[in-house]
Amino acid sequence: MLFEILISILSQLEGVWGCMSVETTTYLFIRPQKTAASKDEEKESKYNPNKAAFRSLFKPPADPKEATANFLSPPYYFGFLSYHLLNDLGLGRVKADSIPSMELNRFGLVYAFNHLTGEIKAYEDYECTYPNYENKPSLPGLLRQATKETPNFAIHTFIPSSAASQKDPSTDPHCDFSVNHSKIILEPLTTRAQYIERVEHLQEKIRCGDVYQANIAATFHAELKDPLPFFLSRFRSVRYAAYLQSPDFTILSFSPELFFTITPKKGNLKITGMPIKGTARRGSVPSEDQEIINRLRLDPKERAELAMIVDLVRNDFSQISQNYQVSVKDLFKVTSYEHLHHLDATITGILKEVTFFEILHAVYPAGSISGAPKRKAIEFIDELEDSPRGIWTGSIIFTNLSNFAFANVAIRSGSVIDNRLTFKSGCGITLKSQPDREYDELLLKTKVWGQVHGAEYL
Repeated sequence: MLFEILISILSQLEGVWGCMSVETTTYLFIRPQKTAASKDEEKESKYNPNKAAFRSLFKPPADPKEATANFLSPPYYFGFLSYHLLNDLGLGRVKADSIPSMELNRFGLVYAFNHLTGEIKAYEDYECTYPNYENKPSLPGLLRQATKETPNFAIHTFIPSSAASQKDPSTDPHCDFSVNHSKIILEPLTTRAQYIERVEHLQEKIRCGDVYQANIAATFHAELKDPLPFFLSRFRSVRYAAYLQSPDFTILSFSPELFFTITPKKGNLKITGMPIKGTARRGSVPSEDQEIINRLRLDPKERAELAMIVDLVRNDFSQISQNYQVSVKDLFKVTSYEHLHHLDATITGILKEVTFFEILHAVYPAGSISGAPKRKAIEFIDELEDSPRGIWTGSIIFTNLSNFAFANVAIRSGSVIDNRLTFKSGCGITLKSQPDREYDELLLKTKVWGQVHGAEYL
């Protein structure tokens, strides 16, 4: 299965691509050339296309000047990693759904839209050309045309936090798709009582010293016949959204969390992650909003959760960093979104020369959505959750498999099969967690999707 089109709004990453600033450019990727899909039925075949991607070596560009001028060298891959990819990586054994564990696609034609100048460039077979359009196309217009011509396409967005935090994200002038879609009604497949029972069961394991923290989820579903208008009506409220459509399923991701980026820096490769822990609702007026931010930043329980996960991610990154050294900055920083606030931190290291497999084996899945210690948390999560996670808490990834990668943590993410949306929402559980309040928190996180039937929000 191939994705025929990718749109990527890049306004978060450092550097420039060619002579066009990444911070002001939307990219349209088409003409897929190669896939590296991983499906259970392919594991026994003579050729597993997954292996080719796993063997790819990440190392700095030979010419540092070239890296500065053109940090994203071809080819360009885009796709997803499901949570159950950890089975393929030898990191555990968890339940899997019908969605492949991994799929990456390579693209040979890229359109670049500069939002400041209105300039359009094309990178065909990785050579920069300057198409002369009599009637210059718009990004929304090309998207509408693409959806008519092919059933397979994808959208990938990078929205700066200042735009994602707007109470009315539709005011962002760079993302005017003029799409309205009413909120959907969500039906919980995990009741409050069932979730509380799972949390209490996990806390018994914490008391026994088997695990310190684990992320436990509840499942929701809804009817969703038109996922693209639904996505376009709300993707601006988060920083790392994605939409991937195929004949068999559609993936929607409204993620606020960065798993990792890999970018050239001074002759090396820098890896950066921004784990999230700690959640609070938005206030109804600015003064109340600021009070909530201050309480979240100082809350001992939320700070302890984030500190624990930061330590875990530091350890993960150190395995693939030069001299095992990583650094932490902006610890306990509050980032705001349309419906809620999160605590986060930034972790960086200088990458060793490692393969894609070695990177994923060291860091997958994200610590914030598994727990500590990670292997034991994964085991208890699979025991307590009654259905596969699928794409949820996996990752949407954009990479050239050599010196650049961007991967989100696919929280606030789900899949649509036969007009049925299924997704999960979870919370990090510690001994200090109050089970009933944790269920309230995961309901708050579902607001990007719609209204949970019968729910009373915080």
